[in-house]
Amino acid sequence: MSLIVEGLYLSNMKTSRNHKFFKTEKISDVLIAAKNLKMIFKEVNYKRLILNDNPKQNIAKYFTESIKFIQDAVSQKRNVLVHCLGGKSRSVTIVVAYVMLKQNQTFEKALEFVKKQHRPSNPNPGFLSQLRIFEECVVEYYQALPKDFKGDFDYELLEKILCQHLKSSSKKIVEKKEIIEVIKIEELEKNGSEDSETVLKIEEDKIEILGKNLAEQDVEKIQKE
Repeated sequence: MSLIVEGLYLSNMKTSRNHKFFKTEKISDVLIAAKNLKMIFKEVNYKRLILNDNPKQNIAKYFTESIKFIQDAVSQKRNVLVHCLGGKSRSVTIVVAYVMLKQNQTFEKALEFVKKQHRPSNPNPGFLSQLRIFEECVVEYYQALPKDFKGDFDYELLEKILCQHLKSSSKKIVEKKEIIEVIKIEELEKNGSEDSETVLKIEEDKIEILGKNLAEQDVEKIQKE
């Protein structure tokens, strides 16, 4: 169990079932960042996200509602626990997104901050990519936020910006797939159908090269820390 900021705890499934911990730390709200984990205590306010720990999982679409759930509790001096199964990837990603917006930090600084408080932090490469996209959203959000805005966050504005960036990101993925298909056709025309195994090997190598993205760079940086 790790206290990230005042009122916000991050942990795993085991902690989420520890009644003594809930009573001692006065946990009133729980955000479950996993689809199959149970809501244990009747007196607790729960929210569950339908999430798998899979790099292809779209976790960013849950950022706005998760941040709101956390902030609603913290702003009212309540204590909230965010957890998944192992407390390493899904729940960490949600908490990093919250810290990014709350403290107006870059992805790398927010992840470093959370890791100092919670050493098991290790979001999968796909989630790291989505946090990188969210960094752009945070920058745009604070640029667009009216100076006279009062309240915690403008969730409608945040969601609008996030949806725009996710749509743009999806378009880029589609374009990359189209490029790969073009390469496949060109190689087939060049080598002929008889040498299909060689063509497939060439395509695997090319797809691997094309598949290198910001997430892999992020993983390398984290491993060096």
